[in-house]
Amino acid sequence: NCLHQLPGISEAVVLAREDEPGHVRLVAYFTSRLDAEAPAPEQMRAHVQANLPEYMVPGAFVELTVLPLTPNGKLDSRALPKPDHSSLLGLAYEPPQGEIEIALAQIWAEVLQLERVGRH
Repeated sequence: NCLHQLPGISEAVVLAREDEPGHVRLVAYFTSRLDAEAPAPEQMRAHVQANLPEYMVPGAFVELTVLPLTPNGKLDSRALPKPDHSSLLGLAYEPPQGEIEIALAQIWAEVLQLERVGRH
């Protein structure tokens, strides 16, 4: 797949997930190489958009330390985690800055029942 072309990507798989009934989306799961840093989600999205039609561009990018495998050595898609909010946006987490942003982030985290809320 075209994510393998990016420097820093060791393994990658894209799957269609239906975490909410009737809402199917593509999610890219990847591992980074030990000798290189993985590209940011925005860079991966831009690379995929430049090489594939829009309907084939994942809606989320999730970095894992290893891709889970079944005892037979095949991908264990059931063990793949559900993408978190920042993965769905395709943005790297950027913490809130300043008193007002921190206060608003705490309020939104409580209202939306999220662990953390960043600037995006």
